[in-house]
Amino acid sequence: MVEAEISFVESLQDLMQVMEELFKATTEMVLSNCPEDVELCHKFIAPGQKDRLEHMLKNNFLIISYTEAVEILKQASQNFTFTPQWGVDLQTEHEKYLVKHCGNIPVFVINYPLALKPFYMRDNEDGPRH
Repeated sequence: MVEAEISFVESLQDLMQVMEELFKATTEMVLSNCPEDVELCHKFIAPGQKDRLEHMLKNNFLIISYTEAVEILKQASQNFTFTPQWGVDLQTEHEKYLVKHCGNIPVFVINYPLALKPFYMRDNEDGPRH
């Protein structure tokens, strides 16, 4: 989970593009410059996950709204420790499920309710309540 904040960005789309490019560039750099470390990681920390990074590099990150995310979570057959409901912040278990549900590709969740946003964030264009 990452909360990205960059000054002087014109739009949320621009911010998401920068973040996707940053993640992919960093991943490519680590894969090409640190193969021994990557192997150790896959051997002892995350076995069976080697192809996951390549999969992430080949695909665009997905964008879903907070409302869509909550609906996906409510329809999940998985039982969560924290019951997903609109207006309540997403938990780590929810974020992991969303990534898995979306094909193991990073997911941007946008348009959070105003009550969950820090005071300095812009209101959504569809009105401050949502």
